[in-house]
Order: sequence, then structure tokens, then C-alpha cells
Amino acid sequence: MTNENLKFHSIRWKLFLAVACPLFIIYFLILATAFYDLRRSAFEGINRYVEELATLYAGKFDANFSSAARAAEATAVFLSGKETVSQETLYRFLQNNVVKNPVIYGSSIAFEENAFRTGKKLFAPYVHKIISGTDDLSQIGSESSFREEDIAQKDPGYRNSEWYRLPQKTGGSHWTEPYFDVKAGNALICTYSVPVFNHGKFQGVVSVDIRVQDLRKLINKNSFVRENTFAIFSREGRFIRHPDPKLNMQETIFSAAAKYHRPEFVALGLKMMAGEKGVVLMKGVLDSQRAILFYAPIPSTGWSFASIVPESEVMLPVWKKLAKFGLSMVAGFILMVVMLFRLSSKITKPIMDLAAAVPKIGEGNFNVVVKERFGRDELSELTESFNKMAHDLQAHTEALVRETGIRQRMEGELQLARNIQMSLLPKIFPVAKEFDFFAENQPAYYVAGDFYDFFFVGKETFVFSIADVSGKSISAAMFMIMAHTLLRKLAVSGRPPAEVMDEINRFLLEKNETGMFVTMFLGYYDIKKGTIRYANAGHPQPFCMDKEGALRKFGIVTGVPLGISDGFNYEEKKEALKVDETLVLYTDGFPEARNSAGEFLNEKRFQDLVKSQSQTSPKRLGEILFQKVSNFQQKKLSDDLTLMVLLRLC
Repeated sequence: MTNENLKFHSIRWKLFLAVACPLFIIYFLILATAFYDLRRSAFEGINRYVEELATLYAGKFDANFSSAARAAEATAVFLSGKETVSQETLYRFLQNNVVKNPVIYGSSIAFEENAFRTGKKLFAPYVHKIISGTDDLSQIGSESSFREEDIAQKDPGYRNSEWYRLPQKTGGSHWTEPYFDVKAGNALICTYSVPVFNHGKFQGVVSVDIRVQDLRKLINKNSFVRENTFAIFSREGRFIRHPDPKLNMQETIFSAAAKYHRPEFVALGLKMMAGEKGVVLMKGVLDSQRAILFYAPIPSTGWSFASIVPESEVMLPVWKKLAKFGLSMVAGFILMVVMLFRLSSKITKPIMDLAAAVPKIGEGNFNVVVKERFGRDELSELTESFNKMAHDLQAHTEALVRETGIRQRMEGELQLARNIQMSLLPKIFPVAKEFDFFAENQPAYYVAGDFYDFFFVGKETFVFSIADVSGKSISAAMFMIMAHTLLRKLAVSGRPPAEVMDEINRFLLEKNETGMFVTMFLGYYDIKKGTIRYANAGHPQPFCMDKEGALRKFGIVTGVPLGISDGFNYEEKKEALKVDETLVLYTDGFPEARNSAGEFLNEKRFQDLVKSQSQTSPKRLGEILFQKVSNFQQKKLSDDLTLMVLLRLC
């Protein structure tokens, strides 16, 4: 059968035609179309709504500013037609301005010199609200909630203030730029001033004060606009009211554009300063999410109002509609799944027969055979492969059982050899007032080529040795046992170190057919005098370390490794170990330790490890060195490790 015919008989093709294509295309098109239409409608509607909302709030602010301005203008008109007015009338008129206009914080009438009454040079009555427990100025209405004072007494230079000079100079009304007023609790104040004339002569100024922070009371809590999402800009683009108080009167929209690297703020600020209104989609204003910014002018002051709505709030109705629409589609999808289940059962029945046979394979029954009755498609090939796999698994399992048995026996024998080898090494360390001692061996494999030994000859001579056989594993272990046995037999009699080395060398040369050799250090320590007689057959020189961590090489190498040549006689040397000095003997597995990258520990770093533990006991020093070197190799030893540490106490 050709590949083209096989394609039309494949399960993958049947499932693709029956399920994947129709469901994917239909559901994708329906959901994508619905989402696109709903999203477009939502944004069109919200753009219109927020633009109207911006105009509404700008108008609301404008209405309050206009109301405050009318109060000041009415007072100015009243005073323009009066020759004389009592102080009580002025204070009552000012109090009425504050009471009738909740947005007004304070109101004043500032006279020119001798304008109020001859002999009273300066007079500027001022009535303002007292801010105490509540911050809601609209709730203040009793007479005890107001304070009357004369500005001239506290600030005789009030005529130099902007709110006084500009109306005097221009002869017209004027809104000041916001400023911080200490008398109002260092609040941000905006003042509207109206000049007062009598028979064409300038008499003074009527003013009303509005606290910028009180403008938030005008925001409807049930709308999109929140107290922490709206701002008001001055005619120059300066922040008058911003959710972050640090920006108020300190930054402009243009400086913020440079500071936060947002050049689009510049174009937006120019539109606001031109008195335009609009809606802009922006990102990274509230947070990293997209948001809708809308703005509108406040005509009476020349300011601009702006606020931000997160896009997620706009899309919330869209998601709700999609959820309802999706539920109806889910119901239809379930119906289709039921129909597809019945259809797919006929297609997947052969696969179920194969699946029923798989657990039997998992239980170890490899004699399972599946009949080929599925027709000419991929399942026919799969059945044939399955039956072959079962046969191959049966053969492989039998071979694995045999191999595992052999490996377990070998591992058992190697472990037994390791136990025998370790039993040859002494584990009970001598306890003496003259010195402290520690020794340890860790093989890279089951058995090791390194060994150590120690024992007393007489009461005052402590014999110790450390050796390293070339090679590893079983052959090195056998050679190590032979060398260790010879050493113990010869040294226990008290023969000098050089003679012991000569005897071992001669014996190894006679019996050595493999070309292996041994490096060895043999020392006789006089525990009373602190002297060490020794012979060194090609072994790494020990370190001698004082309590300050200063290291020196101990002794010299007095001969070649054992088992190499019979034309060499080993020498004996003698050297003293000072009180509180520590002798460290080791095999080359320490400095030649390698990590996974192939990097050697090297002798310098090994010495640094030793020096860092100059104040520790021999046992603790040994434990730390083994741990550090093992960690350096990720606990995979590349060579045997053997260490001896001897500390002279007195």
C-alpha cells in the first residue's frame, strides 16, 4: 500500500478530520469575533463616557470656583456703594460668604491705607473655618466653627501679596496660582480677588480662599474617578493636585515627562494648556498595565482636570459578557463531546486492547501476545512491534538476572576483601600525655592500595608508617597486604628504619612480577625526647606545622620507592619535633584530587587547608581535611586517601 493510501487509514488523520479541524476553526472564529466586537464596543462606549465624565467633573469644579467667585464679586458690589460700614457688618458679611459656600475656606476684605476709616490706617478683616477633628468642611456651620481676625495685625505687608497687587494693578478680578499658606496649616491655597472702588477710587480687595485638598470632596465615590487617580494642573502645567503630594507645586507635567522619560506627556500637557479635552490610552501610568487617561479644562481658572481609569475596569463588562457567552458554548461543547466519545470508541478500541496488555508486561509477564486484527494501518505495525518488544524483554530480563547475580557476588567478595583489608589497619589510637595521634584511610574503590600502621616498641618508642602502592583495586590491595605484613614483622622487632626498608625492598623485588612499587615513610618517635628517626622511600614529604599555622617540610626523601631497584641502600635520618608542633603525613591522593572539571587541588591549596586548622586537634584536623577534599571531588574519589597526624604535647 502506498504512503498516500496509508495516510487516509491512519488514526491521526481520522481524529484530525473528526475532531480537531471543526472544533478548532469554529470555536476560534466565534470567540475571536465575539471578543473583538465586544472589546471595540466597550472602548467606543467608554471613550464617550469618560470624555463626558471629564467634562462633568471639570464643570463641577468650575461651578464651585464660579460660586466662590460670585460671592466675592457680590461682596465687592455691596462695598462699592457704601460710604461707611461697621466692623460687625463686615465680619458678618464675610462669615455669610464662608457659610453659604462649603468650598470656601476663608474670605477677607483688605482695605487700602485709611480707606476703611480715617485714623485706622490698615484694616483687613478675615473669617475662615477652623479645621479640627473633621476634614469635611461642608459639615462646619456653627459660629464656633469660624475664626475672625485682622490680617493687618499679623501681616501689615499684605498689600504686597499677589492676591492684592494684581486686582489693584489691573482693576479686574483675578485667580492666583496656588501657594502654601502657613495660616491654613501649610495647606495649598488658591485665592480669587475682586477690587473694590468707591467713586472710581480704589478702596481695597475682596478675596475668597479655597483649599486645594478640599477639591477631592467633589469626587463621586461611585464613579470611575477615585481620589488617588485624578490630578489638577495650573495654567502653566504645574501639578496643583496630584495623588502624590510630593509633586504638588514642585513639578510640572513637562518636568515629569523629562524625569520619567515619557515624551508623550509633553504633547498631552500642551493640549491641556490649550484648553482641549480628550481621551488617551497609555501604559505605565498607574502601574505596568494599560490605562485610559481623560482630561478637560476648568474655564473659570484656566486649569485642567485629568484622571485615569485602568483598562481592566473598562474590560470587566466585556469579560462578564464573554463568560455568559462561553457558558452557552460549553453546553454545546459537552453535547459534542458526548457524540465524539461514542464515535471515538470505535476508533480507539484497538488501542484499548493494546493498553490492556501493557500492565501484564509491567507485572513481568512477557509472554503476552496481541492478535493482529486491526486492519492495514499503523496499529498493525504497532501490534507487531509490541509482540517483538515482549519477546526481547523476556530475553533481556533473563540475561539481566544472570548478570545481576554475578555482579552481586563480585560486590560481596569485594566488600569482604575490603573488610579484611581494613581489619589489618589499627583503629584504636594511643592515649598518652606526651602526644596526640590520628590516622584514617578512605579507598577510591572497594579496596585500597594505601595503608598505615602504628604500634609501640617498648614503652618510649612509637613506630608509625604510611605507604602508597602504585595502581588501584585488587592487585594494589594484594601488594599492599604483602608490604604491610613485611613492615609489621620487621619493625616490631625494633630494627632501624633503614634496615626495615632494605629488607622490604629485597623481598618485593624477588616476588614482584607485576612491576608495582610502594612509597613509604617509616618513623620511630621517642615520646620523651620528641625526636623521630625515619626513612623515606620516595613518599611525599610530611608537613610540620606550629600553632600559628607556619608550615615546613619535615625531613628529606632518603631513598627511591620500594620494589624498583636493588642497587640502592636506604638511609636513616633524625629530626626533632618541637612541643605543640603537628606532623602531617599523607598520600598523593590529597594534592592530586581532581574535580569534575579536571582541576587538581594541588599542594599549595592542600597546605592552605592544613594551615587553616592550626588550632584544632589531630582528629578534628583529619576529619576536616577528608571532608574538604571529598567535597572538592563531589564525593567521587579519584585516588585513595590516607592521612596521619601526630601532635607533640610535651
